[in-house]
Amino acid sequence: MPPTQMTVFLKRFLLPNGVLQAVISRLEMLKRLPEIFHVVDGLRNIYSNPRKKHPLSNKGYALFKAGNDRARYIMNMARWPNLPPSTYPHVNQSLPLDVMVVPISNVSTKLHEEAKRFFALDNRKIMCPQILHLNFGWPVIRRSTLVVVESNDKESYMIISLYITSDCDGRIGYVLENADKVQSGMKEYNKRVQFNTKSQLEKLSSRYHSQPPGRAQNGWGHMEMDGIFRFRFSKGYGYYHRSHEANKDHDFLYAQTSTFCGMSYMESRHVPAIHSYRNALVAGLKGFPGIFPGIPVSWCPAMAVGSSNGYACDAHDDSAVKGITESIFWTKAKGPIGLSGSDMWCFANIAARVMFDLRYATRSGGGCCLYIPGNVSHATLPTGCKEHVVHKGMGFVLINKHALAGPKCNEWFAQNGKKLVMKGSPS
Repeated sequence: MPPTQMTVFLKRFLLPNGVLQAVISRLEMLKRLPEIFHVVDGLRNIYSNPRKKHPLSNKGYALFKAGNDRARYIMNMARWPNLPPSTYPHVNQSLPLDVMVVPISNVSTKLHEEAKRFFALDNRKIMCPQILHLNFGWPVIRRSTLVVVESNDKESYMIISLYITSDCDGRIGYVLENADKVQSGMKEYNKRVQFNTKSQLEKLSSRYHSQPPGRAQNGWGHMEMDGIFRFRFSKGYGYYHRSHEANKDHDFLYAQTSTFCGMSYMESRHVPAIHSYRNALVAGLKGFPGIFPGIPVSWCPAMAVGSSNGYACDAHDDSAVKGITESIFWTKAKGPIGLSGSDMWCFANIAARVMFDLRYATRSGGGCCLYIPGNVSHATLPTGCKEHVVHKGMGFVLINKHALAGPKCNEWFAQNGKKLVMKGSPS
């Protein structure tokens, strides 16, 4: 795509000065909030003994409570996969995290085989948290927890998920205070994401069962994306489309920019090495104006951001840059979430066979966040086994696609980056 066409397609202006100053003030306030972490006494991660032996059941897992000497040792030794050597810690050592150790023999590396076994052995139409928990024994994690894979020699640990709730770090709730405005604005101004190819899990689902109702290809609910998602050197970059009208909505611009910049700041505090690498990759794109032109790119070095509402999807792997996580934050809209007592809202790490209880974390309007490598199979699970209830839970994500790193990208931005921001003010 020629740069002139891309400029029209991107439709970005520098943030208005009033919006910029408001964003700066909010981020300064976030940085002044004390870094105080809390251990929630009396709260336990939930386990369930499988009713029968099952190849998807968890065997040999170990859980060490926050503050335990073994937990501290593993936190210090654990490393994110594919991350270059860094002087920054992989995990903030001050976080009071439970540590779940998954034997390497239990880790499912082939999503296709995992999905096939699920649908062959359990006659359900969709992969739902109730069955995974009650029949297969998948743990439901409620406490802030680091999930690691233990090597065969038990000398090293690979991080495959880090889950933190606002009960542990109250700043998460502050970051998500404007989540309603972000979600409604992106729903209005950005096109709903429609995936072009079915995931392996959906192909297997359609092979074994008829498709459940209410689907949008391989997901339920809404997801909107904003930013850059694809690079083809001969054609330029691909963008998630945003309406020109968004440039005139200052309340939305403030909410969106401050929220995703706040998420990026929390990433820098929770997983400093991940954030440093994300920042270094984008800093190498000389001329890249950032997805929020007018603020330093280092404030939000993600190249795309996403927002979802009532969302659920099939298990999948993502095309994120190796060494960088998908950094996901969740909260709910004001008022009741819209789920019945038996409905579960969970995010699953399919590879490790564990689930994170999003409904519990957002029960009082708080929130939670999760850092997970994109190539680790995962899913936001449907809320029930017969159908998915589109609820008021919201998710937000920072993404850097692997296709947006490398010398060709650097060359393209050096030549065309200045042409990606429109001059003047929206009319």
